Amino acid sequence: MIKYRILNPDNSEIQLNPNKINEKLIKSLEIDENLKNYLRSKFIKGRKGKELESSRLAQKLRICEPEEASDVGNLRWLPNGVVVFNAVKKWCKHIALDVLKAYEIDSPIMYDWSYPDIKAQGQSFHGRHYKINVAKGKKLILRFAGDFGLFRIMKQAQFSHWQLPIRVFEFSKSFRYEKHGEVSGLKRPRAFHMPDIHSFCKDLDEAWSEFIELFRSYEKLNKDMGLKLAIEFPVVSDFLENNLSKIQNLVKWLDRSVLLEVLPGMKHYWVIKGDFHYVDQGLNEGQISTVQLDIEDAQRYGINYIDEKGKKQGCVIVHSSLGSIERILYGLLEKSALDNALPFWLAPVQVAVLPVSQAYNAKAINLAKYLDKEGFRALVDDRDESVNRKVRDWHKEWIPANIVIGKKEVNSKNFALQMRGSDEVKKLAKSDLIELLNSAQENMPFVRANSRLLRSGRVGF
Repeated sequence: MIKYRILNPDNSEIQLNPNKINEKLIKSLEIDENLKNYLRSKFIKGRKGKELESSRLAQKLRICEPEEASDVGNLRWLPNGVVVFNAVKKWCKHIALDVLKAYEIDSPIMYDWSYPDIKAQGQSFHGRHYKINVAKGKKLILRFAGDFGLFRIMKQAQFSHWQLPIRVFEFSKSFRYEKHGEVSGLKRPRAFHMPDIHSFCKDLDEAWSEFIELFRSYEKLNKDMGLKLAIEFPVVSDFLENNLSKIQNLVKWLDRSVLLEVLPGMKHYWVIKGDFHYVDQGLNEGQISTVQLDIEDAQRYGINYIDEKGKKQGCVIVHSSLGSIERILYGLLEKSALDNALPFWLAPVQVAVLPVSQAYNAKAINLAKYLDKEGFRALVDDRDESVNRKVRDWHKEWIPANIVIGKKEVNSKNFALQMRGSDEVKKLAKSDLIELLNSAQENMPFVRANSRLLRSGRVGF
């Protein structure tokens, strides 16, 4: 029987009976609101379904939409969406390659179901895989994560104990055959993109240290993106009993309460995992990042290292993912709906340059080119419309900043900048303008624009 309890940073615990968790009990708990909402989403059933704000925004802002000519749960990404997608992808790759120093690999998306290691791991997903029947009766499946190809690469790799831990990263297009009624926009598609990191460790002690480092990195990643998440640790009871103090130290570092889901025995390949959950306005939850301590797959695939005595030994593997790009965007767009604004770093167009009349189009174009050179995605509204009309349209498109250029700005060599959500108009020199925009970027990745510089030249996708 699965048991639940809340673990607090001061090491105190609250035992939970899943059959008696109700709104009154949740309100009485002295825990943060994110975890309260996660308990509501997990244990209080019968809520009326609500359209995801992320799905509404994805179509309103022309980011992505379902492709009716494909299978359900397969999305098409429009030019705005490619910018958004690439920004999140670049951030994930930065964490994996620059911060965590992982090797990068790439592997096929389909595998032969007759291979024992593929089938054994695939069966743990309970039929949630796409099947492809080809000539001569061979059955292939589309991968549901990057594990298959990555593990087979590591099986043939040669490495020694002193090289461990080894981190390997793959940005894997993956597929899971979710039930038709479960498919839900960016939150739960059937085709998605996973930035996966697998760490190969000497033993459980080294694997736990790796678990901690990855977990802390993902906590920082999610905070930097502005996502406030609830954390759950599903854990096998024996592992919890032997490692409680280590888990307590991690919760103390987090400085907020977590939910423990205590399993009576091994159900999967892991003995513990740390899951980061976003809960939206409709109390739907979506897991973003995960870190999992795996004690089975190295043996299943024959992944070994050479120990101090020159003998082969099996690894312990730490699976992790920063979250699928789709699920991260689900969280970011749900939060954007609450804020009524996109994060500056994520907006397809970051700055609208608004000449007061067509006489100032050339000046506006020069400024936009300068902003582009500095890394910002700018658009010149060169239409023969009033500034008020241009500002209204800028507001509808959720562009984070606009700069008006007219006679005053040309004569003073200062630019009138207004940020979305603020009534303040700042008069800034060019250097101060770049400094302010860099501050708004908040050290998040720059990606190139995916539209034409002039609004009149844009295609209405």
